[in-house]
Amino acid sequence: MVRLEQNGRVRVQFKYVDPRCRGERRTFNRLFDVSLAEARAIEPELRRAAREGKLDRLLGVAVSAPTSARAFSTVARQYVAVHAAASGKIGGGFKRDAEVVVENHLIPFFADRPINAITKFDLERFRAAKRAEVSPRGKPYSLKTIYNLETVLRGVLRWAWECGHTRIDAGLLLPAIPKKRRENPEFKNFYTPGEMALALDAVAAHEARVRRKEEPRRFDLEWHLVLWFMFESGVRIGELSALTRFDVNTRARTVRVNKNIYLAVVQTTKGGDDRQLPLSPDICTAMDDHVRSLDPDNPILFPNSRGGHLSSNSLDKVLAWIADTVVVDEGPPVRKLHRITPHGFRHSCGTALAAADVGAEKIRLHLGHNDLQMVQRYVHLATKPDHEINRRLVDLLRRARQGTEEPGDVVVDMQKVSATRPHP
Repeated sequence: MVRLEQNGRVRVQFKYVDPRCRGERRTFNRLFDVSLAEARAIEPELRRAAREGKLDRLLGVAVSAPTSARAFSTVARQYVAVHAAASGKIGGGFKRDAEVVVENHLIPFFADRPINAITKFDLERFRAAKRAEVSPRGKPYSLKTIYNLETVLRGVLRWAWECGHTRIDAGLLLPAIPKKRRENPEFKNFYTPGEMALALDAVAAHEARVRRKEEPRRFDLEWHLVLWFMFESGVRIGELSALTRFDVNTRARTVRVNKNIYLAVVQTTKGGDDRQLPLSPDICTAMDDHVRSLDPDNPILFPNSRGGHLSSNSLDKVLAWIADTVVVDEGPPVRKLHRITPHGFRHSCGTALAAADVGAEKIRLHLGHNDLQMVQRYVHLATKPDHEINRRLVDLLRRARQGTEEPGDVVVDMQKVSATRPHP
């Protein structure tokens, strides 16, 4: 992908398989001070060099060496300031989080060391130090926390590489932390339509009681419409956050999904598609009331309490409240609604479509998948029991008891079966 940025520079981005790292998938993402036509001309050469493992050699010739060794602390603080300025409202929360990580974790470790002297060994020492370190709460840092710290570290190193402070993209030297598999193999990360109705009714009832001042507000927003829209559309959390009021057409009952937010930056969707999703008449009516209540100067469709974009953390708090409040079976024992992740709404939509006998190709287009194999998970989760097989077995057993077997029926001679069994 080649695109022109707001600062006049051209970004070249593509995915490739690195033969030097046992076929690990990587992403090339860099800014060039060239024209758009020149960037499109050099993109095939970059892709070929990436496949052959010669990307660093090619870029080492094209990029001049740093004129002066920049200290890590200086580059890290510049990264936070420049990234927030370029992101506008998008980077509000990310700027604060990145600034905390830089000042409290990265600078105390790397200090004023020249950023072009940082090696893979230093990055591995940073990870080992954080695993052995104790947080202010008196507990070791979790893998998720260390992953968040390394995400900011990757951003600093990649930004330094794009600015020419170092020859090698040191962000690629740090291998990603492997995702921890769930200990419970029966974890169900989706809601059935009945369970989704219970969750939506609980959130709507809570918001109604808050408006009547009968109980304190649990959330900073009215989440009923957000959850309803996520289940009906099946959009990703990043696609939901990037929606604007101009993407919704209530007269045509459609919503346009063509962008995504990742690390506080608006990008294209994961599959690079531009899809129009249908909306029901009821949600269009609720959407009209919602749009009228928004700030006319803020184009974001679902803004957070500060006017910025939603995050998965805020949605996760709502899902935790739902799992702690909604009762599925009063028992005994009392069974509450299980907890799902924010991405579980996408699985819920796909599973509901598969259960409604919607074709796999239509599900793929609705959810924006590039491969039909991704759709098979929803078909597997929504597999219905084949009652026809059970009916035939019962019918055979009934006729055998009545002594009315027909010539086409299967009759098993147990003496022959016993004769063919091997003796112990």
